[in-house]
Formats: sequence, structure tokens, C-alpha cells
Amino acid sequence: MNLAERSAEQISRTVFYLLVGIAAIVGILFFLVGYDNPFEGDPTFVAPLFTDVLLVLLFTLLLLTIGVTVWMMGRSVRVSRRQEGKENGIAVGKIRVGVTVLTMLLLVVFYAMGSSETIQAGGLRYSNVMGLKAADMFIHTGAVLLACAFMAMCLGLLRSYRKQKGNKR
Repeated sequence: MNLAERSAEQISRTVFYLLVGIAAIVGILFFLVGYDNPFEGDPTFVAPLFTDVLLVLLFTLLLLTIGVTVWMMGRSVRVSRRQEGKENGIAVGKIRVGVTVLTMLLLVVFYAMGSSETIQAGGLRYSNVMGLKAADMFIHTGAVLLACAFMAMCLGLLRSYRKQKGNKR
């Protein structure tokens, strides 16, 4: 089937299944094949055989995510300039700006509040201030955005439930 003939939903589903399949295969290989290999520098640590494959997959997905995000933001700005900012009575322009500003604000606030205290993991001490603050920033920002998404989903479900209940009367 020609790619141009497929709907966005079909393409999205195919890409999703492909990514899940690749991640599952790499995860299975990582944990089941050569996972107990001792690390040459320190035999108390393990050096799984497929660590490099897992890291390459993660960095590839990270770069792909960043690229798609930048492309979508650019596309969104171009499209929003041509429209008045409303779709089906929803102020998508205001939502887009609000989410972008909230995300940037959270990143800045959580980076500033992030801990730079040295940590010990796996017998090694980590003291890179920027890395420690960035890790805190991403963890806390992600948690807040997930909580916001969950609340928005619950409010949408509640609104949908009330609307359906109101139509039955």
C-alpha cells in the first residue's frame, strides 16, 4: 500500500508497533543474552553484552524525539499563523502557548531548585553539578507534566460523563 494512501492513524499505529517491537527485542536481548558478563575493570560489576545496542537505541530515539518535536513546533507555529487559533470551539492557540510557557517555566524553576549535592551510585561518586541539576530538572518537570496530563484527562472524562448524563434526561 502506498504511504500517501494511508491515514495518519494507520501510519502512527504502524510506527508505534515498530518502535515497541524494536524496544522489546533489544530489551529481551539485553536481559537474556550475556547479562551476567563480568566487567573487566571491576569484576563486582556486570557488563551486559548488548549494552551498546541499548544505548544506541536510546540515543537514536532521543534524537528522533527532539527532531520531531522541533519540526512539530515549527509546523504548529506556521499553521497557527494562518488560523485564528480556534478549532471546534477550542482555543488551541492559547493552549499551545500555555503548554509551551508552562514547560519552559518548569524547566527553569526546577533547574534552579535542583540539588547539586554529590551522590553515590554503584560505588562511584557523582559530583557534576550541571548533570545533577539537569537530572533533577527533567525528573521533576516530567512528574509535574504527567500530573497535569492526568488531571486534564480526568476533567475531560468527567465533562464527557456529565454531558452524557445530561443527554439521557
